[in-house]
Amino acid sequence: MSNWWFWLVQFSRRLMVRASAYGLFAVGAALAAVWFAPFVPRELSERLGGEAVEGILTALASSMLAVSTFSLSAMVVAYTAASAQMTPRAASFVTNDGATQRALATFVGAFLFTVVALVALGANYYGAEGRTILFLSTLVMVIIVAVTLIGWIDRLARLAQHGHVLTEVEEVARKALRSRCERRFMGGSELGEISVEGVRVTAIGTGYVANIDPSKLQKLAERVGGTIEIMADPGDFIVIGAPLLNLVGASATDDAVRNEAPAAFTFQDARTFEQDPFYAVQVLVEIAARALSPGVNDPGTAILVVDSCYRVLEDWLREENALAPTCAFDRLRARHLDGCALVEHSLGEVARYGAKDVAVAVRAQTALATLAASNTGAFGACVRKQAAIALARAEQGLEFEADRERVRAAARG
Repeated sequence: MSNWWFWLVQFSRRLMVRASAYGLFAVGAALAAVWFAPFVPRELSERLGGEAVEGILTALASSMLAVSTFSLSAMVVAYTAASAQMTPRAASFVTNDGATQRALATFVGAFLFTVVALVALGANYYGAEGRTILFLSTLVMVIIVAVTLIGWIDRLARLAQHGHVLTEVEEVARKALRSRCERRFMGGSELGEISVEGVRVTAIGTGYVANIDPSKLQKLAERVGGTIEIMADPGDFIVIGAPLLNLVGASATDDAVRNEAPAAFTFQDARTFEQDPFYAVQVLVEIAARALSPGVNDPGTAILVVDSCYRVLEDWLREENALAPTCAFDRLRARHLDGCALVEHSLGEVARYGAKDVAVAVRAQTALATLAASNTGAFGACVRKQAAIALARAEQGLEFEADRERVRAAARG
């Protein structure tokens, strides 16, 4: 995606953005009641334009402050629980949860609405007709708060549960893989070996590659009359001076390329999920590793991670076979996602951590055997290699012969 869109997506996920937007809308709604006053019938203003609205607003203001404080405390507790019981990387799924952010933003917006409305009432900002509009707006606000509160209570009951977080991480991994399948080779063509000739563009900063803007690289390649070979992938940790791309057949000077090309790469201090499916898989593996640690000893969660990894790989293979590669940027060359590395860093890693637990080892062998049986060629060979490695680890890690035989039976399918 383009760099500006990437930054916009990242910025919009911050809690303060949604809370500020809801708050501004609520303040505008409170002040705009007077604008619609001329359209209020006299009979309706005589019935609803009295002092009742002030009592409702006062009660709503006091309750919304308490509810907002409680909701924020509950989110912090869920964040802490997710960090301690699973992995700190999984905690971001609590703070970035859309339903949680909408609930907090609604409560903050309702509080600001009532405060501004009460101040305006004290200043005699509304006439009888304006009070009528405010009364109706307050009723709508009460309904919105009630519905949001019910949904928030249901969300809170499962916010920090292992199953909920695993589902969220799995969905993010699927989305990232689907995005890579839809825009294979970064929208260009496949890159084999890096060309010996060409202008090498190096990084001017240090950090993780969070986003690559292929449209900007395409425009640069068209302007200088060359072809760009992308050497850094999203998720790579790049240091100053490390190669980012190779520009082949360009007529421009080296300085022109080195000054403009790095702007197509966005660096951050931590990895992101948008173009980096390996990061989402890493979070899944970390959850399994924490579950299998002696302090937690929860093989059931590790088995759920094996199931999640299998579904992610299965969905990726289905997308790979269903989507034909398109070449939107004819001057770009990039590598595709390495399927062997994906299996190694998902099921292979979980099998490594679970080599001493017979239940996890059996489930990992079952998943690998099923994956290998439905895939031939190079990818199937990679899966069978990881299954053999996992079996060797299990035979070395398990002390009881009957347990080792169970793993062997699962490996045989």
